[in-house]
Amino acid sequence: MITIRTPRAAAPALLALALALSPPPARAASLADSIAALVPASPVTVEVLTPQYAPEMQAIALKLDKARRENPRFFQAWIAKHPGGPPPWNPALGVTKVEYETYLREGRTANYTVRMRGTLTFERAGRARKWTLKGWGVLSPINGLVIDLDAAKAQSPRAGALPLVGSASPNVEEVSLHWGWYAVWKAQHATGDPAKGGQALQASLHMGPLDQGRSTGLYWVMRRFNNGRRLDDEFLLLRWAKGK
Repeated sequence: MITIRTPRAAAPALLALALALSPPPARAASLADSIAALVPASPVTVEVLTPQYAPEMQAIALKLDKARRENPRFFQAWIAKHPGGPPPWNPALGVTKVEYETYLREGRTANYTVRMRGTLTFERAGRARKWTLKGWGVLSPINGLVIDLDAAKAQSPRAGALPLVGSASPNVEEVSLHWGWYAVWKAQHATGDPAKGGQALQASLHMGPLDQGRSTGLYWVMRRFNNGRRLDDEFLLLRWAKGK
């Protein structure tokens, strides 16, 4: 496969928008059980996936990234104002409405290539439904992250607490990465006024079965802002290479 490279800052934004996460009806107990069934009992080999975008898609992503760099406060506020899915088109996004619709549609249907592989371990805390993720190198963004189903949250060493907000089920016909469903942990934190020297942080974790349960996927994204400007932008999309 040939991987078409996109700007580092644009690719995470695309996937975060394209996933269009929205909380489901409350079913906390059964959801926790379903998540627990996905956790591997021993270290698992994971594939680090990179989306493949057509040149037209890259051009739109560049326009969005340029607008985001020129008006970071708008982007931060616009995304925060629409937490349940992709924010609607706005002229300040720097692209036409048709380009934005193409951006979202192509983001959902993009193919993926395996960039590299790594080993991920879920270290359980006794008999509790609580696991600490261990991974090195490219997996370092989620190293030390704790999934605590009993407390209905995840805890990141750098992003803090992410409550378990529910799950979502994408339309399989519209996506190339076939999630059966995925659990969603999500949080936004702020220290002071981000527009006046304070900091804001947005983080989310998603985990669910892929390809009719034959594999599992995990998706992590974190952004940190200061005075409206992005300081950190982490993105990691994993697929279990083998069964548990």
